Amino acid sequence: MSQRSSDLAYLMGSSRFLIANLKNSNGHCGERQSQASPRPSSQKRLKLSSVRYVVFDLETTGLSPVSDAILEIGALKIEDGVITGSVFERFVNPGFPIPYYITRINGIRDQMVADAPTIGRVLPEFLEWIDGAPLVAHNAAFDMGFIHANSRRLKLTPPADATCTVQLSKRLFPSERRHNLDAVCERLQLTVGTRHRALADVELTAQAFLRFQAMLERTQH
Repeated sequence: MSQRSSDLAYLMGSSRFLIANLKNSNGHCGERQSQASPRPSSQKRLKLSSVRYVVFDLETTGLSPVSDAILEIGALKIEDGVITGSVFERFVNPGFPIPYYITRINGIRDQMVADAPTIGRVLPEFLEWIDGAPLVAHNAAFDMGFIHANSRRLKLTPPADATCTVQLSKRLFPSERRHNLDAVCERLQLTVGTRHRALADVELTAQAFLRFQAMLERTQH
């Protein structure tokens, strides 16, 4: 596989997404290139920022997708390299009291989710809202663990794995030791406001992802 294809596959998170979105000049789905294929001309390179993405984040009652629950889902859409005004923001009633130490981290209290719908209603709404777009998250394995676990319980088709901005940061800044969201924002000089609420963290993750996209696109030329 060419270096360009390797970078794209890494960014998209899976070869299945690459095959579905790497289009040839006729606008049809292109085949994944073999190792022997020549490097394509610059005119046919896929511009990474032309793909539509959904950047999302969860707030949860703990670390386990088995015994803990989702408290909040926040997400926004990126189209043509621009953060759009399309936003998904929902509280979720976990069905049990929120541990005090979780409230100390994210500020979400029992009263705030008392009248919220359960995950059985919110997750289908979220999956419909993303409409099959590739997902992006910071420390994606954590968030996707909860999405997949709840999808299985609700007998829903889970989305494909998400692109992880932690892994992109490690790839682009291999000499750095810290890759949490605060460290990434400091490294990229992003303005940090409210933290540890789903939509606020999503906005920072989206900004970081666009910066990483631009860096990866520069490596294609």
